[in-house]
Formats: sequence, C-alpha cells, structure tokens
Amino acid sequence: MSCTGNTTPAGSKGRGSDKLQRANPLLRLTVSSNRKSVFILNSYRWWSLSICLLLSSMTGSFAAPLITEFMAANVSRLADEEGDFPDWIEVHNPDNVAVPLAGYHLTDDAANLDKWTFPALTLDPGAILVVFASGKNRNNPAARLHTNFRLSADGEYLALVAPNGVTVVSAFAPSYPAQFQNASFGLAPLADDLVWSFFSIPTPGKPNKGGTRAGPIISVVEKNPAQPEVGPLTVAVVVRPTNEPVVTVKLYYRKMFGKETMLPMNDNGIGGDAAGSDGVWTAVIPGAALAPAEMTRWRFVAADRDGTKTKEPAYRARLDSHQYFGTVARDSGIRSSLSVLHWFTRNVSAAGSSGGSRGAVYYNGEFYDNVLFRRHGQSSAGFPKKSYNIDFNRTQRFRWNTNAPRVADIDLLTNWADKSKVRHVLAYEVMREAGVAAHFAHTVRVQHNGDFFSTADLVEDADETYLKRAGLNRAGALYKVYANSLNKDSGDNATKGVQKKTRRFENNADLQALINGLDLRGEALVNYLYDNIDIPRCVNLLAANSVIRNIDMHRKNWYIYRDTGQSGEWAILPWDLDLSHGRTWNTQNTYFDNRLYTNGFVVSGTRIRLVSHMFANPAIRAMIMRRIRTLTDRFLQPLPAPGTPENELYYERRLNEQSQLIDPPAIAPSDARLDFKKWGSWLQRGATVRYTNTNPDVETMAEAIERWKTEYLPARRRYIYNTQIVGSGGEIPLPQTGGGPTTNYFSLVANKAAAKVLVPTNGNLGATWTGSPSFEPFDTTGWLSGPTGVGYDRATAYDSL
Repeated sequence: MSCTGNTTPAGSKGRGSDKLQRANPLLRLTVSSNRKSVFILNSYRWWSLSICLLLSSMTGSFAAPLITEFMAANVSRLADEEGDFPDWIEVHNPDNVAVPLAGYHLTDDAANLDKWTFPALTLDPGAILVVFASGKNRNNPAARLHTNFRLSADGEYLALVAPNGVTVVSAFAPSYPAQFQNASFGLAPLADDLVWSFFSIPTPGKPNKGGTRAGPIISVVEKNPAQPEVGPLTVAVVVRPTNEPVVTVKLYYRKMFGKETMLPMNDNGIGGDAAGSDGVWTAVIPGAALAPAEMTRWRFVAADRDGTKTKEPAYRARLDSHQYFGTVARDSGIRSSLSVLHWFTRNVSAAGSSGGSRGAVYYNGEFYDNVLFRRHGQSSAGFPKKSYNIDFNRTQRFRWNTNAPRVADIDLLTNWADKSKVRHVLAYEVMREAGVAAHFAHTVRVQHNGDFFSTADLVEDADETYLKRAGLNRAGALYKVYANSLNKDSGDNATKGVQKKTRRFENNADLQALINGLDLRGEALVNYLYDNIDIPRCVNLLAANSVIRNIDMHRKNWYIYRDTGQSGEWAILPWDLDLSHGRTWNTQNTYFDNRLYTNGFVVSGTRIRLVSHMFANPAIRAMIMRRIRTLTDRFLQPLPAPGTPENELYYERRLNEQSQLIDPPAIAPSDARLDFKKWGSWLQRGATVRYTNTNPDVETMAEAIERWKTEYLPARRRYIYNTQIVGSGGEIPLPQTGGGPTTNYFSLVANKAAAKVLVPTNGNLGATWTGSPSFEPFDTTGWLSGPTGVGYDRATAYDSL
C-alpha cells in the first residue's frame, strides 16, 4: 500500500505564482490489489497539516483510523464522567470493515510516538470514538478513555500512531493552529473536498458539518521576548498554509493605550528578516514605540490566497482571552530587591470597583493582556490603598513561580493596615512550614502605568490548582466561608455564607451532610468525627493558628475542604491571616488599633462548630496541645538568653530578611519608603494621615519591625512559656524527652498460634472494634478461627502467614 500524488519542488514555499506548483487536488491512496484506487482527501504537498490515510477494502484488511476532529480549549461543551471539561480527540473508522484499536497510540510529542496506548476495543465500520485528552490516563475499554496528556490551545503536534509505534497514520505536524474556546478543529466537507475547518458547534462522536475554513497557521517565535531596552524591537512569526498558500502577514502595534499602527511583515531577507523564504516573517517596531516601564503591544494578521485570515492572538472570547502580545521596556530607574509587577489600566478607580476594569500585567518576563482587575475584600475596601483580585484568561494563565503550575487568579492584597508589611507573608509561611496546606504569599513592588504604585502581597487564590499544589486532592470539594459556623442551632446551612470554589457542577449536599453530622451528640458525634474528619490536618491547622495568634477565624476567613472520592474526610484550611501576630479588630477601632496584643488565643476558632467539638474532645484536645508545643518550640521559641544571635531565632531572622527585601538601607528611597510617601499611614481609631514623621502613631516599616522584636515577641513568649505550660497554669505539655522516637519490636501473637479474626463487611459505624479478646473479653461469636494470619478489610477470608 502506498500514498502517491504530485509534489511541490523542494524549496518551494507556496507563495507567488512563480513558485507555486499546485499538487494533484486529490491524495491518491494506491492499494496493491485488483481494486481501483480510492480518492478521499483534498491535499497539497505543501500542507503542514499532513494526514496519510491507509485505506483498503480488501477482504481481511481494514483502513487505518484517523483523527477527524478535536477540541483543545474545552470550556463548557463536553463534560467527562466527573463533570470536568477536558480537551478531546475524535477518532473515526472511515471503512466498512471494523478496526481493532488495541495497540494504536495517541501522542502530542513527535519524539514519543507511543505516549498513550488504546486498550483492546474495536471501532465498528463508520464508527466515531471520542477520547478525552485530560491527562487522567485511563484506558479501561468499558469506560470513558482518557489520555495521559492534555492539548495546548496554542497549537502543538498531535498524531494517531499504528501499533508498531513508528507509523504515523494521522498527524497534525509540526502543529495544529491556535484554537478557540469551545470551538473544535477538523475535517469538513466543502463541495467535493474535505478542508480543515473550525467548528463553532462541535460534533464529538458525530459526522462533521458546517465549519469555517481555516486560514494560515501562525506560530509566534517568541511570545515573551527578553525584556528589551528602549529602542527598535524585532518581532518574528512562522506562518504556514493550511488550505491555500500564504499571501500577506501584517503586524499591528500600539504603545500603552494609543492607537494601532500597521507594519507589513516580510520573508525576503531584508528589513530585519534574517533569511528569505524560510517561512519566518519579520517586522521591526520602531524605537519610539518603547519607553521605560511602559508597555508595547502587538498582534498579527495573516491572509491566504482565498482571502481567509488568521489572527494571532485569535481573541475570540472577549472576556477570557488576550488581544495582544507585549512587553515592557526596561527602566533603569527602578531599584528594588522585590519582584516587580507592572500593572497597566486606564482607570484605577474602576479597577477598585466590584465590576472591575481590564488591563495588562507584566511579571517575571511574561506579559498578560486583557486581564480583569476587581476589588477584593470587605473591610479593606475602604482603605486608601486597596486589594485587588486579578483574573487571568484561559489563554494566558499566570506563572508566579517558574517551578510551580500556572494559576487562573491571584489576589493582590493591601498591607496598608500592617505597618510592618510582613504579617500576611509570615503567617502563611509559618502555616506552610508547619505542614498546613496554606496559600503561597510574597511581597511584590507594583508599578502602575510606568510609575511606582505600592508594595502589596501576592497571594494565591483558591481553586483546583491550589489543591494540587498544596498536596491535596484536585477533585476535592472546597468551600470558602464568609458567614457560617457549621452550626444548625445558629441557622447555618450548606448554602448560607459560603462560596463553592471547586466541583461547581454539583450541589452542596456534601456540606449539608457535614453540618448534619456535627449536630450529633455523645458517642455518635465522637464516631462521626473520627470517621469523617481529617483529624491530623485539623489538629495541625489549629496548632499553627495558636503559633501565629490568628484572631480572625470565626464565622468567616477559612475554607472547608473534603477529600472527595478518596478518604471523604473534611478539613479546615486557612485564609486571610493579616490579623495575626498581635493585631486585632474591635468595634471601636476596627483595624486601626496601634497596640500589640500578646495574651490569649492558644485556643482559637471555637465559634466554628467543628473546632468547638474538637477542643471539647479530650483526646483530640490533647493532640492539639502537643502539636502546639512542637510548633511553638520550632517557631516562637522560648525566651532567648541575652545576646542570642537573631539568626538563631526564627522570627527575628525572618523579620530581618523581609526587611532587607522591602526596606533595605542600601536602596534609598526603599520600596517601603515609597509606599509610605504615596499612601501615608493611619492613626489610632482609623484616621488616615498623609506621609509625615511628626505624629507618634505613624511608624515607618523599620519602627514597626522593631516593635515586633521588642514588644510582641518577648511578651508572647513570656505568656506562652510562663503561663500556658502544664505546671504553670496551662495545658501545653512539657517537652518530650528521650532524644527522639525509638522503635520497639514485640510479638502480638506467636507464629501459627490459634487466633480468631473478624473481617468487617461494611463501613457502618460500630462495625469496627478496639482492644483484644485477650485483654477485654467480649463476644467473638461468628469470628473466623484458625492459625495466625492476616485479615484484610472487606475480604471474605484471611491468608495464612
């Protein structure tokens, strides 16, 4: 069997009548038999999207299956069995003979052709199979199939490979074009031809129809070029044809919020183009379009011979995609030890409203266009220096750390109420270091439209990505609590004062079941807690709360999380930790109480019914107190001897390190000083005062850090270690002795000794047991008898040793 057809001469680019030699309009698939050749696909040799279909109707042989449609930006079109909306690939059998798919492969990597393998199943004549490209890696032939990779909406290699792991039978190479949200891409019938098309109404599992003819494929050479100096900027793209040859490529650029200017791009080896006729089109944005710390944006439009155009970025979803690529020219006047977040928006006031305003962000060398800024917070909404939610588009997720997954949203939180500027960051840090699944948080310098704007705390938002990054179950249920204590007696229910952050395809019945369970009493409640609550995770959170003296976890400012589909257990997770380490909130002063409070809050969060039940249970309370001792010794530490170096004390060391980032003496004015000058400070009871050194309530960052060291930390240490330890009027146990844990081995039963075994048959409460018949005689009627063995939960017997 062979694929034959006319070809374009080597080196021909398919542009211009003197170069173009059109191939035979049909790709001929010649079959070594007495049957005639079968013509199935309009094709050109110069297609970058290539597909070779091995087709035969001979008895005992069959056609190779092919990819006829796929979706790489599935937002809400086709859900999988778990309610997620992953990408998908449609595989079709075009022949009248069934095709065994066992051993065929799907891949998104030309260097790894057997990346995912089909199980043993058969594709009937004319049948269409949908495989989810979700990364979940499932190949049970009796269930939905999922590849071990996801598709990129930006365009990438995609192929169906024969069982030998070498022969590519259907491929998009080197890449398919950039994709649009909720639109699919595939073969569409047009007159007597099949042409590559986009489908605004996808047809997974059904014959393709309709569609919009695809234009040229634009591959951006550098989506995020290295931050340039002020001066001319060379921009290049690779443009390849799909259905017809490329005729023109244009670049449109704009400086800040000015009007667009068009530049023709060329592939002739002059005017900045490195080499002619290599498929790389180039234009040079003039130096006047770049200014220090200001943004320059651009987009591309390519057209083929039929006039079909491709835009890059596609900008199909106006509220969830980027319109431009861009960069920010280097500003040598920015002197900072912090990461710098450049923010661009026409109207800061609108960005601070509930409706928000769109703009752009440049951070760590990447440019994000058309992002949404909106007001964050309730009490802090009245601050001069506000907090913002930043929502990034599906087409440009935010990378806050090169070693971490991209995120959909971040919170840019004000630290205006904290004169030391470090409480949020250090509170989250202690939580994470203690093993709590807490948000990432760090301080950044913010530039707005080229000028200094603020220092702010960049804090993670809550979603599936957060769960996965924090080591939790990405498929778990996560609720953000605004006004709920899980208490039926207070009128709480599963829809009151909560926001569901994950698993939004289902209702809140699981949370209602938790609230109902916490309404139990006596032994039923104890059993419910041990069977349904992640005790270690909650113990750890409550102990860390004590270490940071978090006063603000009550009917709000926490998450409730369930390990759905796995253990099913619930746990409390933290958020909003600024009222910690001596800060408070009261009705008289609200946020603005300049005193530092050091007593209390060893036990905290008891307005939450789950927390109050845990502290009311003697065994669980003892666990919390022991963990408080461990974490207090590690982070707060006992009162140090005079002269102890600060680098040996956790808090003092970290305060010094944070000061060096935000308020370094070597940089004048520092970011802390610039922030102070721009936003001023506050006085007792909340009066705002502009930048001044004359009022005793106004503190510089350095003065506020010194108060941590001289007022808060010594007093908190005295309170904990002098009044809250066992023997000194408190419950926190004495330190453990013995030089660390030891391992002791002893025999439970002798080898092959007579034994009785109970294997529980269900997970109902009361179906488990404690103790041993040897020490606590009880009825063993119905137990299995035999020599010493090992029992397995929910098994019907046991295996002998």
